[in-house]
Amino acid sequence: MREQSIIHLIGILVLLIFASCGPVLTIKHVGSLDRNMTKEEVSQRLPNTKLFENDITHEGIIYTVWTYSISAGQSSNHYMLVFKGEKLFFWGYPHEFARSEDPVVNAIGAKRFE
Repeated sequence: MREQSIIHLIGILVLLIFASCGPVLTIKHVGSLDRNMTKEEVSQRLPNTKLFENDITHEGIIYTVWTYSISAGQSSNHYMLVFKGEKLFFWGYPHEFARSEDPVVNAIGAKRFE
């Protein structure tokens, strides 16, 4: 278990290093998104710098989470996009998931970091 965690961490660090070398996700990119866009439409608007993608099941529904590193000035943070089926459901910084009034969004954010 510990070895797997270390390998996972090294993989994320390598991805972060390579992601920082090319186009990065910016506020301008996420400002062009709209709820219910398809995965294909979202992919066309964002740089191909996704750190990772995973599925989260909540109350029997599968949500796909795309995680990016977003550039905000000289710092960068994680930024998540959640799809319900093929449609964009919610997107934002991790703390925005925690602050959402939607209990489904809260649960997805909490499960993402378990």
